[in-house]
Amino acid sequence: MKHRILAGVLAFCMLVPVNVFSAEEEKRAEFKQAEYTLAQNVMDKLGILEYSEDNLTDVISRVDFAVYLARLLKINEYEMQDYTYYTDIVKNHYGLKSVNYLTEIGGFDGYGNSEFRPDEPISPIAAVKVIFNVLGYKNYAEAFGGYPNAYIEMASKTDLLEGFEGCKDLTREELSVLLFRAGYLYLPGGKCLPRRYIFAPCAFFRL
Repeated sequence: MKHRILAGVLAFCMLVPVNVFSAEEEKRAEFKQAEYTLAQNVMDKLGILEYSEDNLTDVISRVDFAVYLARLLKINEYEMQDYTYYTDIVKNHYGLKSVNYLTEIGGFDGYGNSEFRPDEPISPIAAVKVIFNVLGYKNYAEAFGGYPNAYIEMASKTDLLEGFEGCKDLTREELSVLLFRAGYLYLPGGKCLPRRYIFAPCAFFRL
């Protein structure tokens, strides 16, 4: 009888951590989904990203990322350009204005052979690099090792890529969260890392 009671107690003790873990994971999943939903709604209302049930998992290309980030920065993407910094983006390309602008302010560097590779998928850390560069942290990142290590470190300090572990290519759904978080980006660390925002804090809640 004692052996049966002991076995029952041990079985219960083994099950409790599993149940607690499952509940914690469930709460994390609910929180993650809530953030994704909020981010999608905000990006949609701002006219930055369009969503449907069929395109959430679409992989984002480098040129599309440039267009969406430029929209967040309120750049007129339809303004005609008579020049291009890259050999593989023609003057009538839909993303030319966005790519030119982000290049001019240090967001993009392109590749050594003057290519932008517009149709190539962009990874989360490559997208983060552009965001930090746009916000003025390029010199700071280069002083601390450059791409990718310095950007990974800054992303970890801000939780900018929390939940993106193992993601090779950025999807439309993930991009909404990344841009949403970038809007409130804050890097602690004193004089080298001032508080900088893409847009004013709490601006979303006035939509």
